[in-house]
Amino acid sequence: MRIALALLLFISLPLQAEEIRLSDDLQVYPLTEHTWVHRSWEVIQGHRYPSNGLIIIEDDTLTLIDTAWGDTSTALLLDWMEQRFGKAPDLAILTHSHDDRMGGARTLAERGIPAWAHPATLTIARNDPDTFYDPDIPLPQTIEAFTEQSRIKFANLELYYPGPAHSPDNIIVWYGRDEVLIGGCAVKGGSATAIGYVEGSDANHWPVAMENVLTHYSEASIVVPGHGDIGDASLLTHTRDLARKGLATQ
Repeated sequence: MRIALALLLFISLPLQAEEIRLSDDLQVYPLTEHTWVHRSWEVIQGHRYPSNGLIIIEDDTLTLIDTAWGDTSTALLLDWMEQRFGKAPDLAILTHSHDDRMGGARTLAERGIPAWAHPATLTIARNDPDTFYDPDIPLPQTIEAFTEQSRIKFANLELYYPGPAHSPDNIIVWYGRDEVLIGGCAVKGGSATAIGYVEGSDANHWPVAMENVLTHYSEASIVVPGHGDIGDASLLTHTRDLARKGLATQ
């Protein structure tokens, strides 16, 4: 009876992550043995929206996936990383051109942290007047080999381009050691009820892109969407279904 009661109490207790609030707009918490989530907020049209990125600690390599949302939060995040891990990131991967992914690019450049992205990310950042792009900001270096369904080994990661979805340049990052897939904004959170097209989204190809991702990463244990709660591979089918629904109602 005592064992059963103890088990019931254990099951009923939520798992508490070590959430660290660095500011009102930035928090970090551990996800797996080798990864931390960084979550930052921005106010858009009067509403606060959170954005997810990842920190990966692999042996001697410290990798940042996407900046925080803006230079202020990115600077605070980098300061914390140096205090926590004893070094700045060795590199950053930026999963597409919007400012919730690379809005801290100026800070990366000022601190000499090399950043890498799909070649189309630079083209969009340079040419789209609706992006945050400032010509005084050194842009990331490009990974030139991307074509649709390219799977590229880069540092301790696999980068995958499923084709256009949320944006023409969205890439997916796979960290196989902990079976973590970073979907960026191409993948929706579980609470999303609509695909949420924005400028640059590809309604026709988004369902195809998700099928492409499912072909390679359907066994992911953890999937990190660009926004919303972290889940498992069911987020990929959820996003595909939302994309199909959105296409059908156009």
